[in-house]
Amino acid sequence: MQKKFNIINKNQFTKNNIIFFCGSAAVAFLNYLYHPVLSRLMAVEDFGEVQALISIYLQLGIILTVFGYIVVNIVSNDGRDDKKTEFVLKLEEIAYFLTFAVSFVIIIFSNNLKNYLNFHSFYPFIALALLLITTVPLTFRTSYLQAKHLFWSLSLTGMLFSGGKLLFAVLLVWFGLKSFGAIAGLVIANGVALFYVIKKTKISILGSLSVFKKVFRAAISDQMKKELKYGIFIFIILISMTLLYTADVVIVRLYLPSTEAGLYSGVAVIARIIFFATASVSGVLLPSVKLSKSKENNKLLKMALFAVFLIGGTLLIIFSFFPEIIINLLISSKYEAYSGILPRASLFLFLSSIANILFTYCIALRKYFAAYIAGFGVFIVFVLSLLNHASAFAIVNNFIITNFSILSGLVIWLSYERLQLKHE
Repeated sequence: MQKKFNIINKNQFTKNNIIFFCGSAAVAFLNYLYHPVLSRLMAVEDFGEVQALISIYLQLGIILTVFGYIVVNIVSNDGRDDKKTEFVLKLEEIAYFLTFAVSFVIIIFSNNLKNYLNFHSFYPFIALALLLITTVPLTFRTSYLQAKHLFWSLSLTGMLFSGGKLLFAVLLVWFGLKSFGAIAGLVIANGVALFYVIKKTKISILGSLSVFKKVFRAAISDQMKKELKYGIFIFIILISMTLLYTADVVIVRLYLPSTEAGLYSGVAVIARIIFFATASVSGVLLPSVKLSKSKENNKLLKMALFAVFLIGGTLLIIFSFFPEIIINLLISSKYEAYSGILPRASLFLFLSSIANILFTYCIALRKYFAAYIAGFGVFIVFVLSLLNHASAFAIVNNFIITNFSILSGLVIWLSYERLQLKHE
């Protein structure tokens, strides 16, 4: 036993995975509590609104996640720390500008969004815009922690946010603010987590608020152009990946009655546990893969895939064999009518989890071909959804087919590339 412990302790990738998995498990537990607690406090229709808003937030938040990936890639590779910090702050200026622009559009068209998505009020979209803005500084500083392999601090930041959003959202919903309160709780939680992470990174928030003075004045450097090109590549993959594990809720809401959409949202929350339970693996993989170490990178990829199969596969089996028990235990008996769809939704999220690892590997090594596969996947799922959307089962099947196609494409291309390297 001591020998096995020593092996784990010496293997930094395994050690980081254990640390981050434990921290992420605690974060995931708090994140998940947000959904069953709110589902019991809210009407099915209101809960469906919250799930749709979170889905939209995840998709719009890809803009910031792209910058986060760039920060991790820059900081985790070789170079001077002071130069890296300066460049990170310049990227943050651009992120602020883009996020303010998107948030302004959401506020202006909030009433249109309310009517289009059948919401009771436009106020939740105002909260969504504020949430995006407060996510900017938090994203950059947590990415810095991730790149520096400070996984305990990163996990604690996540716990502060997750615990805060549960506490504040419950209070605001309890006071009658419905879906607006559920999202406003996330805004307050962002502020709590940001206060902690600024102390840990020692990167002031004030250094990045000069965007409106500088963004149009200075010419973009060659390095910035290179990183922005890399950012476009990441954006294509992340927007595609996020759509492929969150858009099901929005598509169901567009084509099915609001009650059915609310019931499906509850089941989808459970299925997504598979994706979020395995997300810590990709979080460790991204800063661990180095551009100059091909043999070591292959080992890391195999270890990451093994971890995803172990964690995600176990959850898939449990959710598939005991759907009614799981739904009753994790969310509420009123969602039991949709228990039959949980096995398929779980399979779809399991496939997405594997694809997430392969896409993360491609991002870390700047393998630009992956963007074509990701974009093609989005095209497939939306074509299938236009052709076949009669039921939630049909929509989930579309996502299963799409994710399987993406995985096949990635495996074939990476295998071909590896063979090419062997022959050189």
